[in-house]
Amino acid sequence: MYRKELTLEEGITASEILKEQEIIFFYSPMTVKIARDFANNYNRPTLYDSFYLAVAKGIESELWTADRKLINSLNNEIPWVKSTFEQ
Repeated sequence: MYRKELTLEEGITASEILKEQEIIFFYSPMTVKIARDFANNYNRPTLYDSFYLAVAKGIESELWTADRKLINSLNNEIPWVKSTFEQ
């Protein structure tokens, strides 16, 4: 809706469909802290990408991304973050 890719009605319908899915949402103060730390340590302009990093770290999983800006900002310092493109 913000990017004008969906109308308001389409956005409402999409959110209703999302609510019907069996998705588990959780809030973790530790995840927020870790995301904040990633954003601060790697000069990320928002917490958006940092939450992906924090969740991957929390579940001890690799994070695969096609986000070149994110990959470049990490300077190969986090070995479990992988790129989907050839460097």
